Amino acid sequence: MGQTKLIEDEGCKLCPLHGTRNNIVWIRGTSEKDVDIVLVGEAPGRDEDLTGKPFVGKAGRLLDKWIEDAELTSYAIVNIVKCRPPANRKPLKSEIRACLPHLMKQLHDLNPKLIVALGATPSSVLTNRKEVVANIGKMFKSRYGTIIIFPHPAYIARGVDVYVPIKELREIAKKKLEGG
Repeated sequence: MGQTKLIEDEGCKLCPLHGTRNNIVWIRGTSEKDVDIVLVGEAPGRDEDLTGKPFVGKAGRLLDKWIEDAELTSYAIVNIVKCRPPANRKPLKSEIRACLPHLMKQLHDLNPKLIVALGATPSSVLTNRKEVVANIGKMFKSRYGTIIIFPHPAYIARGVDVYVPIKELREIAKKKLEGG
């Protein structure tokens, strides 16, 4: 299944979130190995906790539209934190630290050419940049790979008017696939 040994054997218990989850939310996309693009969100919500798949609710439908509009054919969607925080609160730093080995294993297995950081938490974790809006569409190199910053789909779904660089993602993805 591609999950870390700890999750495969007994389910992760590295932070208190395991006590309230229904499912560990791991991955969805076209493959669990060697994809062109990985889209990284913050943490699962209610729908994701129930299904065990990331981005399956309203924000997920918007993200699927972005993926279609960007003409992505080889991608995976994951979250920084694999279990739903209570009341959909922002994950604590300790919860993020507990999940980082799982994310690093996923990124290793997925071996993406480009990572899309969806919102503040992924942007902060992957690039050490907390300001999302000022960095939307910008690319950064990090130890995780090449990162492009996007707003979180839930942010846009709430009616916030922020540019979503779909055209740029399509062009960047084409260049990366051509080896550029």
